[in-house]
Amino acid sequence: MKYAQTSTPSLEYGILALKALNNRALLSLEDLACLTRAPKATLLRVLDTFQRFNLIERKQKLYKSTVLLQPLNSENSFQQVIRSTLFNLCLQTGCTCEWYIYNDNKLIISDREEPENSEISIKAKIGFIRRTDRELEAVVRIACAAGLFRISPQIHYEIIKEGRRIPVAPACAKRQIKKIKNLATYDRSFNNNGIRRYAAAVKKNHVFSGILAIAEHYTPDADQFSSQKFDLLQKAVSQMQQLI
Repeated sequence: MKYAQTSTPSLEYGILALKALNNRALLSLEDLACLTRAPKATLLRVLDTFQRFNLIERKQKLYKSTVLLQPLNSENSFQQVIRSTLFNLCLQTGCTCEWYIYNDNKLIISDREEPENSEISIKAKIGFIRRTDRELEAVVRIACAAGLFRISPQIHYEIIKEGRRIPVAPACAKRQIKKIKNLATYDRSFNNNGIRRYAAAVKKNHVFSGILAIAEHYTPDADQFSSQKFDLLQKAVSQMQQLI
C-alpha cells in the first residue's frame, strides 16, 4: 500500500524524500522508496527533478540533500534549537560553542557561537573539516564512540599531553573510546593552539544528529571549571533532545 494521501502524490513523495534526506546524511533509492513508500519509478523522476534544481546531489548510488526544509513559524525547529543552544551555552561558559555534522565521512562545523568582545578567536570557523585520522581529541572520540567511523590499525593516532604530541597505538585508542560514558567527554590537555574541547553527541529520534562542542582557550585556572563546563554541556544536550 502506498503512503501518499493527497491529490498530488509525486509532490508528497518529493517532500517526504527531502525530509528523509534532511534527517540522514546519505540514502539510496531503495532507502528512500522504503521510507516514503513511493514507487521507485516515480521517486526516481522526482529525484531527477530535484537534481536539476540543485536541491539534492547524487554520488554513485547515494543521494544527499543540499537544502534544509524548515518551517518558518516553528519555535522548535531543529535549526532554531541548535542556534538557541549554541547561544545559551556560549553565554553560560564564556567559550566558543560549535555544532558538528557528519557528512561524506567528514566532521564539519555547520554552526557556531563566539563570545562577544572575546580577545581570543578560535581558528575553526563554519565549514571547518576536522580530521579523523590523526589527533584523538574530544570531537573525534565522540564521533568514533557514536559509531560514525572505526579506529583503523593503519593510522597513527596522537593525543596532546602537556603541549606534546604523543603517539597512540590503535588498541590503546580503542580502549579510550570504550571508556566514554553517555557519548560525552572532554580533553584534559590543551592543544598547540591553547585550545581544548568538550564534546557530546546529540540524537534525534534515537538517530545521530550531530556533536555539540565547547572550545575552551587556556587560562591558568581553567581546570577549576572543567567539571562545571562539562555538566553544562551535558545539560544542554539533554534539553536539546527533549525539544527535537
